[in-house]
Amino acid sequence: MDVMYFRTVATRCLVAARNSFDVHAIEEFIKLAADFTQKAAQLERTYPPVLVTKRGTAGRKVDDR
Repeated sequence: MDVMYFRTVATRCLVAARNSFDVHAIEEFIKLAADFTQKAAQLERTYPPVLVTKRGTAGRKVDDR
């Protein structure tokens, strides 16, 4: 699972907490959101972001051995 998945689920939990009338459910949604956010942060530290560019192969030397 990737970072964006955990961040999306955390956001969904916070929205559910905001729309809930049950105090116990609100507390649980907020705890879940914190857990998912923490997991996303752990994954970000484990797998640093990779820089992706849209440059083509122009300027690269190709080794034709």
